[in-house]
Amino acid sequence: MLFDPAFLLACNHLLRDAEWARQRLRVHAGRTARFDLGLLAIDLHVTDEGFFAPADSEAEPDLVVELPPAAFGQVVSGWDAVARTAHLRGNVEFAEVLGFVLRNLRWDVEEDLSRLTGDIAAHRIVQAGEALRLAVLDSTQRLADNVTEYALHEAALVVPKQAVADFCHEVDELRDACERLEARLRRLERPPAR
Repeated sequence: MLFDPAFLLACNHLLRDAEWARQRLRVHAGRTARFDLGLLAIDLHVTDEGFFAPADSEAEPDLVVELPPAAFGQVVSGWDAVARTAHLRGNVEFAEVLGFVLRNLRWDVEEDLSRLTGDIAAHRIVQAGEALRLAVLDSTQRLADNVTEYALHEAALVVPKQAVADFCHEVDELRDACERLEARLRRLERPPAR
């Protein structure tokens, strides 16, 4: 199995400032988890201090987390979206703790930047980054709205929901009218009662 040291460094960096997370992981010291990402597998071992270390890839892991390639597209939506695509095998308690820790670890970007640039510059950089993120989200939403409107109204590539609902309602009315007509015809075809 392959090992990605960048993932290990990133996780341990976040764990360094999260005593609550290390405390939860310490309970599972010695256990290993394999993140199977298709072409890449990351084997991690929980240390006695609650950090991650490279695990022996030959050993059988206590937990295997398989992530399909589509999971990487879900990262933008958050770790909960990624977790919904994961297939887990192994120790359930370890999976719950590991999932909780990974979902709730937060990177304090401003704190890390302040060590390099100072507090004021770090604060301004983070504000600018957040403004950029919001602008990109807004632009993406506007683009999606414009494409939807074009597909619905300009190019008529997609039928609007209301038009489909109206059509279904008209079909239902036509079916009911046909059934009433058939019933009337059956009554007319019967010989008159004497």
